[in-house]
Amino acid sequence: AQYIHDPLLPSGHCNASDTTNCLQNNGVIGQIPANQLYAPGLALLSIFPEPNVSGQKGYNFQSAVSSSNPRHEQLLRMDYNLSQNWRVWGSFTNLVQDVETGAYGPQGYSLTPNYPFPSGGAAQYKHPGYALSFNLTTTLSPTSTNEFTYGMAHHLVTVLPSIPTDVTRAGLGLTGSKALPTFYTPYADWIPEFSFGGSKISNSPSMRTGGGAFSPFSTYNTTIEFADNYSKILRNHILKTGVYLQRNRKDQSAFVNSSGTYNFGDSSSNPLDTGFGFANAAVGVYTQFSQASNYLMGEYRYTNLEMYIQDTWKVKPRVTLNYGLRAYYVQPQFDQMLQTSTFFPNRYDPTRATQLFWPCFDSSGTKIGVNRQDCNVNAPGAITTAQYPGPASLYIGKIVPNSGDLTNGILQAGVGINKYLMRSPGILWAPRFGIAIGLTGNGNMVFHAGAGAFYDRYQGNEIFNTITNPPSIYTPTVYNGFAQDLNPSNALLGTSNLTAMSYAGKVPATYNFSAGIQAKLPYQMVLDTSYVGALGRKLLYNLNINGAPYGAAFLTQNQDPTKWGFGNTPICDAANPCDGTKSYSPDYVRPYSGYGNIPIQGFGATSNYNSLQLSLSRRYAKGLFLGVAYTWSKCLTCSDNDGAGARIDNLTVLANYGPCGYDIRQNLTFNYVYNIPGVTGHGSLDNPITRGILNDWQVSGITTYRTGTPFSPGFSVSGYDNFSLTGTGAFGARVKLVGVPTSGASGSPYNRLN
Repeated sequence: AQYIHDPLLPSGHCNASDTTNCLQNNGVIGQIPANQLYAPGLALLSIFPEPNVSGQKGYNFQSAVSSSNPRHEQLLRMDYNLSQNWRVWGSFTNLVQDVETGAYGPQGYSLTPNYPFPSGGAAQYKHPGYALSFNLTTTLSPTSTNEFTYGMAHHLVTVLPSIPTDVTRAGLGLTGSKALPTFYTPYADWIPEFSFGGSKISNSPSMRTGGGAFSPFSTYNTTIEFADNYSKILRNHILKTGVYLQRNRKDQSAFVNSSGTYNFGDSSSNPLDTGFGFANAAVGVYTQFSQASNYLMGEYRYTNLEMYIQDTWKVKPRVTLNYGLRAYYVQPQFDQMLQTSTFFPNRYDPTRATQLFWPCFDSSGTKIGVNRQDCNVNAPGAITTAQYPGPASLYIGKIVPNSGDLTNGILQAGVGINKYLMRSPGILWAPRFGIAIGLTGNGNMVFHAGAGAFYDRYQGNEIFNTITNPPSIYTPTVYNGFAQDLNPSNALLGTSNLTAMSYAGKVPATYNFSAGIQAKLPYQMVLDTSYVGALGRKLLYNLNINGAPYGAAFLTQNQDPTKWGFGNTPICDAANPCDGTKSYSPDYVRPYSGYGNIPIQGFGATSNYNSLQLSLSRRYAKGLFLGVAYTWSKCLTCSDNDGAGARIDNLTVLANYGPCGYDIRQNLTFNYVYNIPGVTGHGSLDNPITRGILNDWQVSGITTYRTGTPFSPGFSVSGYDNFSLTGTGAFGARVKLVGVPTSGASGSPYNRLN
């Protein structure tokens, strides 16, 4: 960091051979003059501990601290026979205390600093809760019973510092002339998140090294359940019917940076860059700043209602049928405060789209930004970056102020769309059928088969993310500037990403089916041989509808003239193919101009599973229980998990369909329990001492042999990003298999692929 570029001299060099544009004070290269020091930046740097390690590469501070996680749980259980026909039981579990406290916080949550707080405080992850259950069983007659169940569970989670002032502006002295500017007043007075890394600093101080967003995180989840099941024996039928009702309430803070986030890291694209992250903070130069306009608490609710009727029919002594029908109502989860929103392509109006500053040359060859791709500064309505202070590169790619509608195509819950942001799925019907046939008449061999449909709601995170969309929350982002000039009224904003839900409103479904034979064998053994399969339909996938089209970076019309040089005409054809390195950035060629990525959570992914399953078990006899299970299976899908990426060219199945990431083709498992014979009855060895030491020992275990999961090789090319390799930033380049990858491989870890 000896050669630190002066941000007030953006053009020119700062290196060992030319220090003209280096920061220097009284002839000392690398020393920042007092009149260029930025008080808020210095105040921020002062909250970090002094170095305690020297001579190491990549870090100059280390510490070893312990964490604590006290837990206090109370349990209560009650069973009572009210009468011969009425029985009741209930239980209550109270998690009074479960607090993880550590200087560096619980990994994966919003407050995980990698340096100790100045006060010596810690981050705390608190999650107390309770669970209540109640059951009433009634024998109505010798042939009928009824069972009623009620359950309620509540779980609260907060992630906060043990000493609140460790993360507030007032507590850290970042107020008045030492306050870092923000667009909006930070919620709870929390300081902005910060980073300094860039390309020069590894392991830089950070307030958030886990997931989530740097802001006070709070959530609670309350689930209430009712179930009632009635059974009736009617001659050779066992009839069952019932209802299940679940109500869920979950309030959760939005995953947004409500206090703002500064990136002071060095960047070659920042004309004001000093070349070193800490120096950038000291002079007040940021590479990026963004802040959410609101700290919102979503109030998410849903109801599940299920009803069923089922009959087990003993058709003949050797034939039993089991059939039934289940009805599901899976209410889409929604925010009762109507703060969520989604994007509708058919409501997007190109004439109301925001405009971007395109990279252009003026007549003298100077790089400028113009709100027109043809760079015609004399056209009616043309706007250039000349009216703004600083170099044009600060504004190119940003939204032209007042040029369009920032909510173009966005519908808020309850305004032009229902509260669910999607269709309600209505009643879903799920039939079930099973059959068992005794093949021998003595119960030694039975054929069994069955099939059924099952529905289940998808995880709530897909809905929780829609609260971060405009108009409830705006997250303006600015690039490459001085913090002291930060002002939302004159800041040029970059394109923003959105999160949307498919209006189709489907519910993921699984169709299970199986068939097999179970047989009794000699020596108290039972063999079960079955085919087991499953189909997954309407599974979640993530489709970025605003990704640049494949190959866009290789077309003539998408070339950036400023990357080709003044006076040069871009040409991309068979004789002169373009490699994508000189194209416009993806934001210029997206279908919905003015926005960044718009991933829509759709319901079009599929999966299938087919398997041969064998199990051999020896019932407990003569001190030994033994079980062996073998599964030979294959799982195929085009979406490994909720929100897996779908292709933007409608070729998701063709390109992505293949083995599941968790596919295990062969699995062999042994489980065993053996009572070791003692010394009882063994003559002189049989005495109180030896019996106490050697009797009543048992050996048990589970042993598994299985194949591994699939491996997907990838690659990267230094200096080329996804946009350059595939012409779209939505998907990276992939390896194409053209031969046998293990041909010529050996046991060496450096020779596993040919």
